[in-house]
Amino acid sequence: MTRFNSSGLAIAVISGNQTWARGFGHGSGPFTDGGSSSVTPYTLFRAGSTTKSQIAAALAILVSSGQLNWSTPVSTILGEDVFSLHDTWSTEHMTAIDLLSHRTGYPRYDVGVLGRTVNETIHRLRYLRPATEPRQAWQYQNEMFTAAGAVVAQVSGMETSEFLKQKLWEPMGMLDTQLLPHVGDFEGMAACGEYFWNNDTQTFIGPIPKSDLSGGEGAGGVVTNVVDYAVYLRNMMGIVNGTEGSVPVLGEKNKNVLLGTHMFRSPEFDSFSQADDGFKFFTAPSWYGLGWIGDYVLGELAWHHDGGVGEARTDLWFFPRLGKGFAVMQNSVSPAVEVISREAVYEILGTPEGKRLPAEQDAAQADLILAISPSILYPEELSNPPPAQTAPSWTLAEHVGKYVNPGFVDISLSLACGNSTSRVSAPDSPAHPTRDENGCFLRTSLFNTASGWFGAELEHVNADKWLAWAYNDAYHGYFRPLKCLKVIFEGQGEAITRGNFLLRVDTLTTLEEFSKVE
Repeated sequence: MTRFNSSGLAIAVISGNQTWARGFGHGSGPFTDGGSSSVTPYTLFRAGSTTKSQIAAALAILVSSGQLNWSTPVSTILGEDVFSLHDTWSTEHMTAIDLLSHRTGYPRYDVGVLGRTVNETIHRLRYLRPATEPRQAWQYQNEMFTAAGAVVAQVSGMETSEFLKQKLWEPMGMLDTQLLPHVGDFEGMAACGEYFWNNDTQTFIGPIPKSDLSGGEGAGGVVTNVVDYAVYLRNMMGIVNGTEGSVPVLGEKNKNVLLGTHMFRSPEFDSFSQADDGFKFFTAPSWYGLGWIGDYVLGELAWHHDGGVGEARTDLWFFPRLGKGFAVMQNSVSPAVEVISREAVYEILGTPEGKRLPAEQDAAQADLILAISPSILYPEELSNPPPAQTAPSWTLAEHVGKYVNPGFVDISLSLACGNSTSRVSAPDSPAHPTRDENGCFLRTSLFNTASGWFGAELEHVNADKWLAWAYNDAYHGYFRPLKCLKVIFEGQGEAITRGNFLLRVDTLTTLEEFSKVE
């Protein structure tokens, strides 16, 4: 944990009906508080995208009860006034299977889409642009799982959280698991704090305020612990009360649908694909079930999924033929989760030491990625030698205003002047916000994401092309950017009419158009 700057984590390992679980490190409260709690196997963590398979399981239960058909278009369930996509065909044909297997044609929109409510998030889908035709490519997409959670509520006539509790978690024996997307829901709970490692000060910042997932509960709203997740994995493998081969809650037919091959994933998602000596970790193309990733790992079939929300990280793995699996949950962003997961896989499969990838393979490369981001976003402008430099068409003050796109939250640009200090002003930071003669620089409003409240500071590149160095407002005292995005302004004469913002995390070429209204 010290090696990879992990504040606290818990792990549960299962083999048949046996479970070993243990917690490590800091659970809650400030690090300077001697009364702070330690992590235990029962400490509650936010589970992030491991929520997705449970939403899929809820829909499977509705299918098995005859209340839903996998092939029913989602728009006929929620109504086109609620669920409407970019084109008529997609609106009329997208099914629950499409939503749950990331094959709708829509890319990952995590910045600026998350609404204050589930309906607000779903309503914004109609304004988003797909990247491919439906069912042509696998593209991870969170907002569609928000819609899938709404289908659970609509068909069952119950709140999604209550349906999961009564029909999935309690029957399985997952008695501590809840769906808690709202920040206020954590008050009085024994949920762990979340922390961020500050490389500048070599200390943890936190506990960090938890991000609000009110508009994205179906994508990442579950709160649970590793003990309950051990029960969940055992149920998925059909090991229940000492009896193998049956899944009484889901049923074998539905389990086969959940763990079916619905869409092959792109090769770049095989993050442990090749060791230096040519030894492969993944030994076959990767595919996606319904909320589960399927892989052959060193020749053995494995199902797994990770999750991240705020500072919390989770990883689930199970090997159905072996009847083994594990859950790791952590309350800080650290490569420790990936290191532990891979070592656990090696132990389960009996991999010799000489055939294991080194732990350093997973060390965070955030500083390196940030340093090269400008040249990736603007390869021509930042080439060597660079082209002739052109000043912006407008003064910094003329960029100030509100920029709107109905598919996203509004983005407001303002000038930070006087005593305002740049949030990305660490001495060796790659970011250098552009200042005018008065020392002012451009700063965006904050917008809610699954990782918290983000804002950005703008740095001029060439002409009307800018970089937006994004920071998380919760990391007080941390003066480095976490992401680098792209902004290009357009206008007529003396007025800016549009700001084009790079908000998709899966492409560097498609910018979203925001009209300047103020």
